[in-house]
Amino acid sequence: VPFDSETCINSILRTGRLIVLQESQWTGGFGHTVSSRIVEESFWRMESSPVVIGALDTPVPFSPTLEDHTIPSVGVVIRHIERACA
Repeated sequence: VPFDSETCINSILRTGRLIVLQESQWTGGFGHTVSSRIVEESFWRMESSPVVIGALDTPVPFSPTLEDHTIPSVGVVIRHIERACA
């Protein structure tokens, strides 16, 4: 599926903020590519720094309980949203 950057850029022009959520590890994840592409077009309209939220930079454990600890939780996402809107 092609990436619809135009919709994301239009959203930033309205809100001035960018938060990208990915389930993969933070380092080297697709979220940074998405963020970079959007920031190239809307940097001067942003009211806060772009944020990429991703999983911990560790191997994903086999145990479901431990796996749940490595991926971003609702609480983590909410904290980032609150920080971006402060």
